[in-house]
Amino acid sequence: MKRFVLATLVAFGLTSAASAQVGDLVWEVGADGTVELTNPTAAAIVFDGYTLACEAGCLDEAGWRQLGVAALADPGTAIATLGAGALSFGPLGTPDATSQLSEANLANSATLQPGASWSFGKPFAGTLSQISDWVTGGQLTVTMSGQGAVLAAPIEVVPEPSSVALAGLGLAGLIALARRRR
Repeated sequence: MKRFVLATLVAFGLTSAASAQVGDLVWEVGADGTVELTNPTAAAIVFDGYTLACEAGCLDEAGWRQLGVAALADPGTAIATLGAGALSFGPLGTPDATSQLSEANLANSATLQPGASWSFGKPFAGTLSQISDWVTGGQLTVTMSGQGAVLAAPIEVVPEPSSVALAGLGLAGLIALARRRR
């Protein structure tokens, strides 16, 4: 499966100092529009909600495997992967299900176990190339929430600020070296 890793998650989580952060979670969007959430760390990660959002027409609610519905259908797998909190997740109403899909747990939270993955089905309409076209013209937002805090921001690739600073320092060093040799 061709994987498109969304590495720049904007996230908050219910974590202790010794545990992994929600931002460590990896969202993988397959070439066919399937989505999988993976915990690549050695520590459990706790979250109480999530939102998938993009330009109108990018999402397909019918293909979305809601966490709460899937957990009730197969509670053994859900509890082993996400803990008992997964059983009480429910969808949050959205004005347009083709641009935003949200689910939360107001009374509890899910705990994605170390190395575990959870499939959200095929919430993206079309193929990865079509999704890329939609995202290029707009924004793709993935958010996680913890303790009621929700932050939504577009996923964008931007240069790290320190790389510009390092390039500037390197250039200044070369100029100083050239002046000393004269």
